[in-house]
Amino acid sequence: MVMGLLASLWLAGCEAPTTAVSQSPPEAGVQFADVGGLTDGAVIREDALTRLPDAVVLNDAGEICRSGGVTGVACAPDGTGIVDAVVEAATEDCDGNAVIRRVRTDERGRFQLDDLAVGPITVTIRSGSFRNQFDATIRAGTVVPAGDAISDKICLESDAARLGVISGDYDRIQSILGGLGFAFELTCGGRRDHRDARLVLSDPNLGAAFDVLFINCASGINFRDPGPEVAAIKANLRRFVAGGGSLYVSDLAADVIEQLWPEAIDFALNARPPRAGEQCCVCTDCPAQCRVITPTSCDLQNDLPESCATGGGVSGRGMPGMTEGRIVPAFLQQAVGGDTFDVVFNLGGWMQMTAVAAEVEVLVEDPEGAPLM
Repeated sequence: MVMGLLASLWLAGCEAPTTAVSQSPPEAGVQFADVGGLTDGAVIREDALTRLPDAVVLNDAGEICRSGGVTGVACAPDGTGIVDAVVEAATEDCDGNAVIRRVRTDERGRFQLDDLAVGPITVTIRSGSFRNQFDATIRAGTVVPAGDAISDKICLESDAARLGVISGDYDRIQSILGGLGFAFELTCGGRRDHRDARLVLSDPNLGAAFDVLFINCASGINFRDPGPEVAAIKANLRRFVAGGGSLYVSDLAADVIEQLWPEAIDFALNARPPRAGEQCCVCTDCPAQCRVITPTSCDLQNDLPESCATGGGVSGRGMPGMTEGRIVPAFLQQAVGGDTFDVVFNLGGWMQMTAVAAEVEVLVEDPEGAPLM
């Protein structure tokens, strides 16, 4: 294309190098933007050749379509790149038609959004329930950086999503969330202090309070208990998810899924008989005699009668040991830098998944194809 546009090049004495341009008809609908308005015999500086942008298409009217792009890094509040986030913007194509340009971030959280109309634009970043936006000014033939003059990172705010965490007796997802810089509301829900968790989970306005709800391993709530309190909690969680909320459960809290969506995943587990009576252990609107001590920390005190501290009612059958985890989706393979890793079970009794429904996406499986995540 360049050779087709340049007729000759010459030097004359001490004069600045010049280039004579003989403009050819557009080839296959493309043309260099910088020579779009030149006439035959026009002269431009030779060093301008180094700044010619890529060829661009012509619109329906035969005019050069001038567009640009934006690049950056999507990140968590602590600066960690977010893998496979959706980056999109509403813009116009060459003929003024409204279009959505969309890409996904790579294994480092980087993105480049191209073919954007020149001028101001708002770009949205989405990852699950987390959202962020930034404004940019698009320039023709240029990929502009996102962010400020110091960094091209676009990091989520700490409160980019409303996160609720129910404590348990083993896992501490709150430590991971805090390490990434996210704010969250922690509610006691372990074996000895699950009164407050019952109140939160039975609140009909749960969806108005949280976008994502995390339930740690070994919740103190037995989802197999009879009675109106547990029935109300289960109905409320179904509404929460149906309304767009995200629910995360870990290991021994998996009975939440078993009880709410039994058709989705099958678990190998042992279950105690449901609790009969002992209203102080299952109530949400409890009489005064049910409270023992108001806890100052989920790990220190107990506000339930001692007979209530029996845990969530199920145990798994997994044995201690190590197995190979095989990562299924490409975006997780990119994030980890491979497609396998070692999974170490340092305790027995973990919850095994034996089968999943066809519409369930498996993220990690063992060498025999059984789902792990």
